[in-house]
Amino acid sequence: MKRMWFCLLSIAVWTGWVDDPDLATVAPAVNRAQQGEESKWEDVDAHIPLRPQPGSKRSILAYLSTVFMEEHRRLTDDVRLTRYADGSRIVVNYAKTPYTFEGQMVDPVSCRIFR
Repeated sequence: MKRMWFCLLSIAVWTGWVDDPDLATVAPAVNRAQQGEESKWEDVDAHIPLRPQPGSKRSILAYLSTVFMEEHRRLTDDVRLTRYADGSRIVVNYAKTPYTFEGQMVDPVSCRIFR
């Protein structure tokens, strides 16, 4: 059970879902996992919603998974743009420095959704 939580929490951190208020309670457990303190873990009940909350980044990404992807291209060596049939765009910045797209900053190693 504890290893399964580690996998779920790792995915949550990697995808940025920890920014979602519903998942903020799992961050301390992830920090313990990253410090290699698995032997000190406790089984806890954490609220992880099965359905994304309206307006959250997770709900928007869930919605976009059903929309036709019209374009995926490289803006720079470290920045990608994906455009969807409904006009939504996602800019992913893999660089360690911020990137400005249409006057708005995309944080390093992050993404921003434009609708």
